[in-house]
Amino acid sequence: STQSTWDQKQKMDGWALKVKFLMEQQKWFDAINICNLESKTEKSAAISALRSACYNKLCSYKQALSDAEDGLKDTTGKKDDIQQCVIQKVDALWGLGDYKESIDFLEGRLKGESILIAKLEAVKKQYEKECGLPFGHPTCVKMETFIKWMKENGAIFDNIRMRYYGPDYRGVHCTKDIEQNGLFLYVPKKLIITSQAGKETPIGEMIVKSQIQLNWDYLAFITVHLLTQFHDPNSMWKPYMDVYPKNVDNFPMFYTEEEKKMLTGSSMVCLLYTSDAADDTPCVDLGGRRIIQTK
Repeated sequence: STQSTWDQKQKMDGWALKVKFLMEQQKWFDAINICNLESKTEKSAAISALRSACYNKLCSYKQALSDAEDGLKDTTGKKDDIQQCVIQKVDALWGLGDYKESIDFLEGRLKGESILIAKLEAVKKQYEKECGLPFGHPTCVKMETFIKWMKENGAIFDNIRMRYYGPDYRGVHCTKDIEQNGLFLYVPKKLIITSQAGKETPIGEMIVKSQIQLNWDYLAFITVHLLTQFHDPNSMWKPYMDVYPKNVDNFPMFYTEEEKKMLTGSSMVCLLYTSDAADDTPCVDLGGRRIIQTK
């Protein structure tokens, strides 16, 4: 029995060493193949942890998450292997953009292990670097709620991250190069704000019924939709409304004349003066974009 246990240990150490060596050489697929062969005869946290680590390196975060979760089900796994599965799950969730979930999960697994405590500290520092605010900040909570809301409603944006730069400035970043013909962003129809949605509100229906002629009808109805949702505390759009900036002074339409002159030569000029023209001029040619006429 002792000899059998020793033989099994030697066999385990042998394949594991091969995998770790291949990982050092960044030969992720070769390492995964060895893990796959081993998993045909045995399911263990050790195999899942190493394979999950490889998938994380390949940015295949969903597969990495699946492997890590399988490893955490191993009730007989070694403590070190279970900890590695925890770390790989955290990295996979992070790669998928589920920052809050990754930190919440890690906090829930802490039992005084120094390696996990160090991981938590590192992840929180990375969170602040990526998001622009410390974990738990009220603005971050709203952004996390907004992201969760989008995903729950069918939006797909695995390689996009949002960052807070200031009260009136947020950024959207890609985490890796966009592949040709690859999926970059998917937004289901129910999450797209359209003029039709505005027309279907009580105020929108009144405007349609009155047959009022609007110069910028589609913008008017979109505004009606937004205002309607903004004043409805039970609106399904609340997570979206909550991340709206409170200050819009940085919008080009509010630029001073001197600031507007700095945009000379850019396409933004057309948009700026389209807005002005809608208010001040009975008829203006805007380079083919729109002609505003009065009877």
